[in-house]
Amino acid sequence: MDELELLKKDWNTRTDPQVSQDDIYKMLHKKSSSKVKWIFYISVIELLIGVVSTIWSLSHSNENFILNDGKHDYSWLPVIFESVACLIIVYYAIKFYKNYKKISVDDDAKTLMKNIIVARRTVKNYITVSLISGGVFVMTGLFLASSVSPIFLELYENNNHLVAYLVLIAIILVITTFIIGVIWLLYQLIYGLLLRNLNKNYKEIKKLEV
Repeated sequence: MDELELLKKDWNTRTDPQVSQDDIYKMLHKKSSSKVKWIFYISVIELLIGVVSTIWSLSHSNENFILNDGKHDYSWLPVIFESVACLIIVYYAIKFYKNYKKISVDDDAKTLMKNIIVARRTVKNYITVSLISGGVFVMTGLFLASSVSPIFLELYENNNHLVAYLVLIAIILVITTFIIGVIWLLYQLIYGLLLRNLNKNYKEIKKLEV
């Protein structure tokens, strides 16, 4: 049982509680601020990983994106993808930091509730944008790589062209769905717990307001 639960138990069981409603509010305020701070820290870690990955792509030739006999050179593609991903993370990291600064201020309960809602919405928007952009990146990379692969070219030559592209698109959708599903699960593990805790704090503050 954490410190907040002990405070609530003491407040609810004592006829003359030593713990006031204000004490519980301050603890909820502190816990909410801590959760938003961790959201910001995690986004910074993501950004650092993205920057390192982009630098690595710039300094290494990515042979997986030099197709056929060198006629199709898409080695620039990972750099573009990773740069866009970094820009997205920078944008939301700034918003996470602003949310943390707002929640860190000792406001009244209604303002804190509003700031918690904004913080939760920002994280959900970030996850949505990341998954959509990730899906676009993965599908583009797979399509460029697969459309000039020997297997696809053989299928294209020996069958109806429409059928060949439909098979290619179906395979890409399956692979992309799997990859995005894995990323979604990771986000649920990383951000999901923090969001659930923020939601729990929001409900507790709302009870104090009644």
